[in-house]
Amino acid sequence: MVHVGVDYGRKTIGLALHREGLVLPLPELHSGGWRGLETRLRSVLEEQGEGKIVIGLPLSAGGGETEHSSEVRGLARWLRERGFDVELCEERGTTAEARSLLSGADGLVDSVSAVLILKRYLSIP
Repeated sequence: MVHVGVDYGRKTIGLALHREGLVLPLPELHSGGWRGLETRLRSVLEEQGEGKIVIGLPLSAGGGETEHSSEVRGLARWLRERGFDVELCEERGTTAEARSLLSGADGLVDSVSAVLILKRYLSIP
């Protein structure tokens, strides 16, 4: 089974793929909203095989829910209603870590964040 990591943002959605022990960033999605994401996820799973979607859950620094948390929970529900196997994974710190790993380059920050979310979910160091 493959896992597809999602770092959901209103402007950019980062994506990553875990397959056969490797976690790799996928091209970011820059438009299309929830429907665009649904289309991309169906395409990835059609190409890669059955899988689970792991969406990063944004929480406040103190661990509480935010407006964005509520939106992500709604996205997860919406995707489940469309037949996807969806899990949420707390994502605090992944964007800052991704920026650090990329030495300030912004090109793939959201997809590298999705890689980090998947690694956290799968307990991969």
